[in-house]
Amino acid sequence: MLVLFAAPWCGHSKAIQPVWQKLREAYPKHVTQVNCVEEDVLCNAHAIRGYPTIGMIRAYTREDYEGARTYDAISKWFKERL
Repeated sequence: MLVLFAAPWCGHSKAIQPVWQKLREAYPKHVTQVNCVEEDVLCNAHAIRGYPTIGMIRAYTREDYEGARTYDAISKWFKERL
């Protein structure tokens, strides 16, 4: 699962929304978003310290994405891990 941990008040979280929407349309069963204001327990459990944090969660572990915040870059990174 590709997850965006975001906060609604964060400018960077707002800026990535068009890219994230495109990813959700391309991979509807594999892409989700967590609002860390509403789901603070979940975000704390995953040790989220900054917004947005993009990660691939598999088998209860998270691998964070550190590349460019573009559709092509994130999609390529995600497909390499499927």
